[in-house]
Amino acid sequence: MRDPNSGNRASGKRVWDWIPTLVAFLAIYTVLFILYRPNLLFSLTTTAGGDTGAYHYPMQVLMKDLLPHFKVTGWAPGWYAGMPMFTFYFPFAFLLIAVLHWIIPYQIAFKIVTVLGVFALPVVAYFFARFFRIRRPYPTLAAVFALGFLFMLTYSIYGGNVLSTLAGEFSYMLSFSCSFLFLGTMYKGMERGSRFDRLFVVNCLLLLLIVLSHIVTTFVLAFLVWGLLLVHRQRRALLYLAGVGAVGFALSAFWSIPFLVDLQWSAKMVWPQLHSLHDLLPAAFLPVAGLGLIGMAYAAVKKGAGLVPLMWMTFVSLVLIYALPNGRLWNARVMPFFWFFLFIWAAYAVLWLIGPFSRVFHSLFRVSAATAARICVSVVAVLLGLVVILTSQTTVVRLELQAVGGALGMDRGVASKLAAETPAAVIEWDYSGFEGKLTYEEYRQMNDFIASLPPGRVMVEHSQRIEEFGTDRAFELIPYWTELDANQGNGVAQPTMEGTLMESSFTAPFHFVNQAELSKEPSDAIIGVKYPSLNVSQGLTHLQLMNIAYLLTVTPDVASQVKADKRATLLGTWGNYDLFGIADATGYVQVMQNEPVRLSVAQGQWRDTALKWYENPSDLTTALVWDQGQRGLERFKSVSADEVTDPPVTPIHTSGTVTDVQLTDDTLTFDTTAIGVPHWIKVSYFPNWHVKGAEGPYLVSPSFMMVIPTQGHVILYFGRTMANSVGQGLEALGWLVLVGISGWRVVLWRRKPSRKSDLSTDRSEKMSE
Repeated sequence: MRDPNSGNRASGKRVWDWIPTLVAFLAIYTVLFILYRPNLLFSLTTTAGGDTGAYHYPMQVLMKDLLPHFKVTGWAPGWYAGMPMFTFYFPFAFLLIAVLHWIIPYQIAFKIVTVLGVFALPVVAYFFARFFRIRRPYPTLAAVFALGFLFMLTYSIYGGNVLSTLAGEFSYMLSFSCSFLFLGTMYKGMERGSRFDRLFVVNCLLLLLIVLSHIVTTFVLAFLVWGLLLVHRQRRALLYLAGVGAVGFALSAFWSIPFLVDLQWSAKMVWPQLHSLHDLLPAAFLPVAGLGLIGMAYAAVKKGAGLVPLMWMTFVSLVLIYALPNGRLWNARVMPFFWFFLFIWAAYAVLWLIGPFSRVFHSLFRVSAATAARICVSVVAVLLGLVVILTSQTTVVRLELQAVGGALGMDRGVASKLAAETPAAVIEWDYSGFEGKLTYEEYRQMNDFIASLPPGRVMVEHSQRIEEFGTDRAFELIPYWTELDANQGNGVAQPTMEGTLMESSFTAPFHFVNQAELSKEPSDAIIGVKYPSLNVSQGLTHLQLMNIAYLLTVTPDVASQVKADKRATLLGTWGNYDLFGIADATGYVQVMQNEPVRLSVAQGQWRDTALKWYENPSDLTTALVWDQGQRGLERFKSVSADEVTDPPVTPIHTSGTVTDVQLTDDTLTFDTTAIGVPHWIKVSYFPNWHVKGAEGPYLVSPSFMMVIPTQGHVILYFGRTMANSVGQGLEALGWLVLVGISGWRVVLWRRKPSRKSDLSTDRSEKMSE
């Protein structure tokens, strides 16, 4: 006879089995909440620090200009003389912030999303191991070692760890975490075969999320996922993989197709790859790497099926690091995958190494061997948590330098850098926000003053000193702060020339040439460009050409040279910061003084050729126009790439003028009496720009547009291209597939109870007979 209490005992035993896992997760998230202090995360301050502090302007563009018009990508006039926002960067994290902002204040929504990937990774690592059917308590150990990976201190920008996320890689972090959840759910889906059910829908949506969060993780994932076929070799598993890939691509096509088609219009970065062994295995990481090798050896002996794909993924990530050529994709962004896999393997080694300790627990406390192992895992979690806290808190005291730096005579920028050396210190610095800095009042006054000026672009001298305001990118937020002032009726929104998303801008290389000419400490940010030395006079000439009305200097050397130039007028001074007005800025629309000359080169050669033209101020009055065979250009003289440094000068004799220039977020309108004469449009070129009342727009040097009016009123507007239309069509098809699958599963689900009811009725009727 069955013991009626046996079920309760079994249930109680199952609960006891989960207690060590709960203790481990309690340790993990206690560490995270100690370091990511809730009083900071839920305070109404504007997040500062690294690139993160500059992302408020893209958020503003998304919420104010794009989403109200049911768009995710579009034109942003506030950076780089205008740039395509979210065309070459990843919108998902920003969309999530916008959704949360409907419920909670913007500042808190922003902070929550920037930490979301960090807080998700331990849970994702746990389920990653569970989906791969690796025996307990390994999934808990994987979560514990994911915490160790998060606080890896050997790098701070590549992505995947806390320091990189704080520096601005929160989109990468979110995509990184979701990549492992995707791999786990794909393992389960391929195991079940070509069943297009709810799990299939989940896989497609996860792939969409990953693509829209970061292209590097998507690229790596495209190689890692094939390892699942090493276990699931059936044809139906391949069909499932192909189905998820096809539908996931279709869902993201509205963004991914324009990204691929228009990539030529971004700032091409030529990254030099990292290939030294020290880069791959820094000294502080060697203990983990050693444990990882032990884990792989242990796995080879155990021959677990779920570990075969993990071995593949580790190997492939290593191959990618060394196989990538110099170019747009930097192999340093792949390294976090390799390091994470080594942490996961180290967890597997610890599973073996705690064996003797678990046997001691089993002997002393009379618990099962499995329970003893789980208790040891929770002990490992607590110990690792203590190590993380102690390591992260070591130099928090240096935050005091922010307060006492002035009294010590220390440069405030230097004090800021010393206050940001550990995760705890950087968290404090970032999430206390711009408002939490001693220099905030000065920073606010400068932005308010700029908002009060007549509309005009602002150029800023680059200097690490600017970090005293919260990030060295603080003045990239001029459009953000001045827009807030404008909304309150206290001025106008002002554009600035530099922005975080430099690779998204075709104008960025020319801006950084200007920056080098006007900065004592230039960033030289676009790799592959030859930069000039400090040359204030030539820099001011370039500002006039690019219609930049204001220059903010930081260092006394640059400020004194600007003051000596008659084209500059001092407008205001705040400590070491001087704001100048630049005379004779050419306006957003300029009737050309000379006939442009045609240049026929490959698109990839335009930048280097235009940079040669840009070097010599005497050449700037004759524009280069890129001849792609369009109608209307045949009347202009043609030059070769070797002739751009001394183009022929053919004056245009016209009394025509431009009036009533109106620039909005995605349109530019003007009236002109110079019909049939080329007009220089001082807005960055992009193929989505269209024109009414003129021929064009054509790409003209350095990176602007040219139109030839055919009537007195001209309208330029940022519209759609074929790539946008095709992408949106595929997106709609992808959603139809998912809705169809979901609808069909609902129908089947609703039919299932009725079939059970029919069977029950049949049985009852037979029994009554």
